[in-house]
Amino acid sequence: MTDKTVNAHAAKTTLSAPLADIEHGADVTIARLVRVSDVPERQPGPLAGTPGWADFRYDPALFAPLTPAELAAEGWELPPAASPAPVRPASCRTPIG
Repeated sequence: MTDKTVNAHAAKTTLSAPLADIEHGADVTIARLVRVSDVPERQPGPLAGTPGWADFRYDPALFAPLTPAELAAEGWELPPAASPAPVRPASCRTPIG
């Protein structure tokens, strides 16, 4: 089994040749060539160069989850309270040591 790469133009103009190769067990990859010079250069966004944005830092607490009290203040329904974890009786506890 052989691997073969065919560019998109050749595959469109001579489709029967790659199909014949596939019928004979070859793995055919159809690729499109993109020259690096064809890729547009990335342009800075509208805030680039705006005074103050170069040193912008955000407070990680901005993305922290809200407490139940904060959720209630915003009008969200609170999830049902989780039941406390069961505690084994003292007679079943294994001593450490």
